[in-house]
Amino acid sequence: PNLLSKPVRVTADYVKNLGFNRSDMQERTGVAVTDGADIGYLAKVQMGPTALRKGDWNASLAYRYLGSDAVLDAFTNSDFGLGGTNNKGFTLGGNWGISKNTWLSARWMSSDLVDSTVPSQAGVGRSTKFSVDTLQLDLNARF
Repeated sequence: PNLLSKPVRVTADYVKNLGFNRSDMQERTGVAVTDGADIGYLAKVQMGPTALRKGDWNASLAYRYLGSDAVLDAFTNSDFGLGGTNNKGFTLGGNWGISKNTWLSARWMSSDLVDSTVPSQAGVGRSTKFSVDTLQLDLNARF
């Protein structure tokens, strides 16, 4: 089969923390925090089949943005940006079927912090942003 006969799947996710209120935080702590975001989203395009047989392959590209106040850190991908929230970036991945129910996977994740790790306050000019690049190679088997 040629490249144009491969199925293409487009997915998107969006999350918003409806309980986030910056003025409530300031009232409780006495600190006016100016950074942080209460939204997150993920958009992904995948070409190729989801279930792989010998010789099958698929590839995907995704962009993720997850503000520091969008969800609890426990609900995030622990591999992207070393886990947690406050990350944005791309994931490039691919899978190749090497036999029935066995496939190789490769994934490159490149993330940057959305906001500094030091909370931004009015009149304080600190910034501690960093980036994380991760390469994962997996051998998967289903039985």
